[in-house]
Amino acid sequence: MGRIVKVVIARHGKTGKAAVDAARMLVETGKEDCIAASNLLSEITFQTAISSTAVRAIETTWLLLGNTPPREIITLKELYEHPDEDGRARCDKLFVELGYAPLSKYLEKEDGKILLEIGKNGKNAVQNAIGPFYENTLIVSHAVIVNALGLSLFPDSPQVERIMLNHSFLEAGMVEIEVEVYSQEVVGAKVIN
Repeated sequence: MGRIVKVVIARHGKTGKAAVDAARMLVETGKEDCIAASNLLSEITFQTAISSTAVRAIETTWLLLGNTPPREIITLKELYEHPDEDGRARCDKLFVELGYAPLSKYLEKEDGKILLEIGKNGKNAVQNAIGPFYENTLIVSHAVIVNALGLSLFPDSPQVERIMLNHSFLEAGMVEIEVEVYSQEVVGAKVIN
């Protein structure tokens, strides 16, 4: 087996309310959760961090990185929402109905497949930004989008599929995926809490 890198996909920390969803900021307990979660990542030096453009995801990214900023931080709107108005409305309606249910519950619904579109858009944006995973990478996104993104980034991994379909990522919840650099095959995946 060749060199292994770690890809950590995380959900943002607990937030407060704001007039505009993208402007919601972490509350004090959200910041504390992210700092505690960063201790679980202290053994990993991230060369790249990717965040959704929402304020809460950017705050979470910085807190998870702790005192070790990466070489590059990238923000991608594709990790935040569906690209068109109708898609956003359908996603919002699903989220009101299902909340923090596992992705498998969303996929049981007629409109649930829209989350896979968001995952695919996010995957394409990540790959366009950095290419294959050659370095330790932190990715911060939102609720069930974390699941759809993980499923899209690693479609051939039963380990990742099992986690992404059945696990609900609560505030600052994370999954660590180990990837062999040259083959880009997943050699390990686990939830970090």
